[in-house]
Amino acid sequence: MQNNAGAVINYVQSHHDEYLAGFQELLRLRSVSTDPVHRQDVIDCAQWIVREATRIGLKNAEALPTDGHPVVYAEYLEAGEDQPTILFYAHYDVQPPDPLELWQSPPFEPTVHDGKLFARGSADNKAGVFVTLKAFEAYFSTLGRLPVNVKVIFEGEEESGSPSIERFLSQNKERLIADYLIVNDGTNAPDQPIVPAGVRGIISGEVKVQGPKQDLHSGSYGGWVQNPLHMVSRIIASFHDATGRVAIPHFYDGVDPLNDEEKDLLSRAVMNGAFMDEMIEESGVKSYWAEAVAPLGERMWAQPCIDVNGMQGGYQGIGTKTIIPAEASFKFSARLAPGQEPGHIQNIIDEHIKGFEDEWTKISITFESNARAVKSIPTGKAADAIKRAFVISWGKEPLIYPEGGSVPLLGIFDRDFDNMPILSMAYVTGGGGHSPNEFIYIDSFHRGIECAVWFLEFIKKD
Repeated sequence: MQNNAGAVINYVQSHHDEYLAGFQELLRLRSVSTDPVHRQDVIDCAQWIVREATRIGLKNAEALPTDGHPVVYAEYLEAGEDQPTILFYAHYDVQPPDPLELWQSPPFEPTVHDGKLFARGSADNKAGVFVTLKAFEAYFSTLGRLPVNVKVIFEGEEESGSPSIERFLSQNKERLIADYLIVNDGTNAPDQPIVPAGVRGIISGEVKVQGPKQDLHSGSYGGWVQNPLHMVSRIIASFHDATGRVAIPHFYDGVDPLNDEEKDLLSRAVMNGAFMDEMIEESGVKSYWAEAVAPLGERMWAQPCIDVNGMQGGYQGIGTKTIIPAEASFKFSARLAPGQEPGHIQNIIDEHIKGFEDEWTKISITFESNARAVKSIPTGKAADAIKRAFVISWGKEPLIYPEGGSVPLLGIFDRDFDNMPILSMAYVTGGGGHSPNEFIYIDSFHRGIECAVWFLEFIKKD
């Protein structure tokens, strides 16, 4: 077994420069799924991946249409019926790069310095796409085959809440049946591989408050015309009490209590110096908010939360413009704990916010994403293969930790795909996935490809 993998690893190590250059080519594609201006860029990115998948030797590679952006599918089913079939998932769409002025280099012009590669999508999640393909390519180039059967789906809407994925999965369920789903999303700590043991659910949306029919002079109308920005402020202020606990009635409905194994996982993660040091360095936060609500680990995964992601209204230019704006708005996201039903919590949020509407303002809400939390504590052969792959490529065992972020597709798989085992495997180390100056460590990129190779070797049946 190791002779085969050794040849593949040698190939990877002799093609570092070529692989890194190819990754930079992918990073130049502006696949921002949330902005209609970039719709063609997203399509171009999907087609780029289709061409690459076909070139390296995968079969039936195509950009499958959805109600929104395409999903890239490809397969290799020639390893034999005695070998498992692995479905790999990642997403090729990226977050908007704003605010551009905070980037040290252009977000879609990959830049290397201090051992890091800076570009939008480098960590979240084009590495998941590219590293997977490069591991396959190394096998095809050395052995002419893969050791197991594989299918891949690379999504183009994860960063916009996956609005089309549920219908896509329903329409393509038979095609996507596999023995395991491996999620190649997320990042590791600099000196500590991490295997997520679940993700939180998500609800996101935008609230608009409409007031007067047009912007008004604040001297003439101030004091007797309701200001939409004031209403937005009241709504946002109602989300939390003084301790940081969410104050929306019934917001905590359905939260599953932690079992002993989950408490142990969270405790180990919080006690892990490499993991927490990375969190503190990236955030720049010296103390933790809402400590009275629950222990830190629980607040990072086992408790729901709600955050305002952006606000708009009134004059934003230089100097002063004394107006009462005609409208104001804000975007929000709520992360859901295991056990919570997204539809129920969405109705609770909707009722709470619309309860502020009065005779002077009209409030509307547009919900965008809606996905449940998933527990996926790794066990069994695939979990063992992931652990062994990290040990041999990183030199240490991975930290098992529930992820505070969300992957909408996972909730659908967990519900609809007949208990297909779901496991996660992050390839790279980096940061800034939703911020300016997103980056990965270049050595983790190369090590990630080796880790993916070892996983393929260890998951096969001897």
